[in-house]
Amino acid sequence: MPTDASGLQRLGLLAPMLASRIDYQDAMAAGLGVTEYASEGKSAQEVRALWRWIRDRLTQSEGGTGAEPDRKTAA
Repeated sequence: MPTDASGLQRLGLLAPMLASRIDYQDAMAAGLGVTEYASEGKSAQEVRALWRWIRDRLTQSEGGTGAEPDRKTAA
């Protein structure tokens, strides 16, 4: 059983970690999210990985399949 953080992440027991990166500060100063500010940067990749991890856990707790829910607008 792994005891370091990367091992726990591989097992799905630890959320992806966010490093302290300048992109977060620069994005905030520009009034943007990091995925808007530097969409291909490491910061954006980390945020997307964290969101996927959270979404997967929420979907699992609801007994779903892990797929995106249908987004239907009311008429």
